[in-house]
Amino acid sequence: MQDRTEFKKTETFAIEEEQRENEWQEQYGTKIGEVVSKMNTLLQIGTEQSRMELHNWFLDETFFEHYKQTDIVSTMYVVMQIYEKELAENYIPTILDDRNTVEMLMDYLQQMKFILYRVDFSIDQASDQELITFIKNNKTSIVTLETMMTTVAMRPMILMLKLEKIFEKNMMYRELFWSRNFLNERWSGNHRILVKLAELYDKTGHTEYALECMKQIPESLRIMYQQKPECLELQEALWKFRYKDMDAAKDISDIMAKNKFPVEMLESLLQSEQIENEEYYLILANQFLENKMIFYAIKILEIGEKLVGKNEMIRHFLMECRRLER
Repeated sequence: MQDRTEFKKTETFAIEEEQRENEWQEQYGTKIGEVVSKMNTLLQIGTEQSRMELHNWFLDETFFEHYKQTDIVSTMYVVMQIYEKELAENYIPTILDDRNTVEMLMDYLQQMKFILYRVDFSIDQASDQELITFIKNNKTSIVTLETMMTTVAMRPMILMLKLEKIFEKNMMYRELFWSRNFLNERWSGNHRILVKLAELYDKTGHTEYALECMKQIPESLRIMYQQKPECLELQEALWKFRYKDMDAAKDISDIMAKNKFPVEMLESLLQSEQIENEEYYLILANQFLENKMIFYAIKILEIGEKLVGKNEMIRHFLMECRRLER
């Protein structure tokens, strides 16, 4: 039997899709202008009742199922999700308070999407300040920022690390708290983030939360960071690599070389990561080998062998590294 993926490649599927699209246009496509007009009317009335009426449209499965394929309705669905959360968290102003047309709301989210994209990929030097200005001028809520991070960000972890530094530099403490908590909840195990969170909690009188953050770091590593704070940079690079930031492999070897860290330090951090994926150790060891740091490559593979268990690829690579060392 032909599976669904293969069927989608066939001419029959293309014809059926075209027929479905034509039927949709006849039944619903011609009504989209009317739908937008009704949305604008409810937005411009601007009462809590009219806004909740619009919100309830998106709870109507029949309505949403018919129009979700359009950019307008899919974007407005996101808008109403943001509005619902802002109400629940008592945000003032909400996303609907300064924007009372569908066009204004779509433009607002589209602008933010493009600014976040430029920040993520470092397209120009002005993008960081552009984001700060945009957030302040539009009174953008944490709810909106978080929604954008979870719906449109192409590299959410990398982007969030950049946002964290931007918020810290600009002393935007509410956003800074959020960015660090978001990182810790979504991609746990970054010890620099935990230390920084603990500092923020301590400064604001939340000692119990500060202690909870520090307890997430093994005691032996806490002591090591107190003696050598620069080790946090190495641990963060290992953390990035764990979450598939492949550029971090080079960062790890560069940090080791720059700081002349002993191999025991790398060993302690790798042991604490407890990664059981062979690829992690193979790629990392290969990076050290390229940098002519054979002894480190051997140590990485030996740790990998212990944590992964018997593995032919690790064993063969380890034998080759030992041969090169001789």
